[in-house]
Amino acid sequence: MRATRRTMTQEPAASRLVSFGLAALAGSFLALCGCAAQWYIRSDPLAYSRLVGPYRHIQLKASSTLDALGSFDAPDHRLDPEATGRQLVSQSDTTIAVCGQSADARRTWVTLVAFDEHQMTARRKYFFCIDERATAAPTERGQKLVPPRRGLVFDAELVLAPEIQTTPYATEEARQLATVRWLIEQFAADARRFSGPPGQSAQTNELVSLAAMMMNQTFEGLTIELGKSPGLARRFGDPQGVAFPHISMNEGRLQLTTAAGITTATLRVNLPM
Repeated sequence: MRATRRTMTQEPAASRLVSFGLAALAGSFLALCGCAAQWYIRSDPLAYSRLVGPYRHIQLKASSTLDALGSFDAPDHRLDPEATGRQLVSQSDTTIAVCGQSADARRTWVTLVAFDEHQMTARRKYFFCIDERATAAPTERGQKLVPPRRGLVFDAELVLAPEIQTTPYATEEARQLATVRWLIEQFAADARRFSGPPGQSAQTNELVSLAAMMMNQTFEGLTIELGKSPGLARRFGDPQGVAFPHISMNEGRLQLTTAAGITTATLRVNLPM
């Protein structure tokens, strides 16, 4: 995948005399506080808020395959071609995957959507992103991270299986644990649909396989932690979710909630919630 790097130039604050008093005062103040360079820093064209846009646009029980694919070409969701090559699209009978990678190969992302085989509306959707050198939190504000670090993002929404909704579990914690196990199984099954049948993009399959492998490692740490302390399940609804160890990226956290039959998962590894 080829892309052209963007180069930005800065004009040193002391390179010329400022003739207008107001501009001079403003420039001096900014230079003293160390933020003059911020005038020249453009927003990240591959920030989390941009990459996750199509995922958020897709609505469970409503969006069709065409709606989902169209969301990636919507003006608000188009990515800067200088920051990334074209996004790669792959489809199975009931699943689509749209994958991309930054020009420097530092960031890789996958949006995967599974559809109801009868109504062909979205039933499950996932967003995965691994950043080898994350410099901003995966939030709308994108707070700066110091120092930069390797981080993983996983968001998911699923129409909860009827058997979990109707089963009379002994406790709410037991229901939450069953929901987590089901989420893990569903993502693995949906990702396996892109394991390499003829007619699919090899590069897309490779990126989906990467996401599946990394999430398998992540879920393994979560499963072990919940096995040792099942009572942690009661904290899934907390703002910071449940903490668990990760094999190579320090700590992960998962927040899991269910409302109106829709389960929402927010998982971060080595990144703030």
